Amino acid sequence: MKAYNANNYKDIYSIDKCRSEAVFFRGKHKLFGELLRIPAVFGQDDKNLQPLVRLARKGQLPGINSHISDWHCITNNDVAYYIYCWLNKDNLSTLNISYLLSEKRYSINDLVESINHSVHGNGYQARKKSLMYIKLIYSLLAVKSYISSGFKWSNFPYARYQDLFERDWKIDDSDGIDIHTIDVNLADIWNSL
Repeated sequence: MKAYNANNYKDIYSIDKCRSEAVFFRGKHKLFGELLRIPAVFGQDDKNLQPLVRLARKGQLPGINSHISDWHCITNNDVAYYIYCWLNKDNLSTLNISYLLSEKRYSINDLVESINHSVHGNGYQARKKSLMYIKLIYSLLAVKSYISSGFKWSNFPYARYQDLFERDWKIDDSDGIDIHTIDVNLADIWNSL
């Protein structure tokens, strides 16, 4: 499960995570195991990173010179290893929730730096853009989505923008929810697989 925010944001991007868990818990008397809430997950051949890698190769992947939110992230190998360990557990009789999180948080600037360093080397310094510039790009993506969907409005691009740059991501630390942390370095993305 992608981890949803304890703030319970009401946009479609956030609500789908809550709904997916609700489906499992409606039938929890028939199920046992673990719903693993995971944050952003990256891997070396991640399709979501390819546009950023292409921009980096052209020297056009900027950082952001404003305050932006940060979040936990892990690699696909971290998830695979956790599942492998979980499969070796015994005596599971209930449906539980847990998080798998990086020990520290990262921002888009950290990800941009990691990508640029993987492409150009550790000494490379990307130029910086304002957050308004990035917001404009996401506004254009929203208009493009509106046109390509036959003029049906979708809040997805704007919700994604909020997700990455503005929201204060919190973790639900209620009783009965385990939090597992791992030491992640964004350079691990390029060493995965």
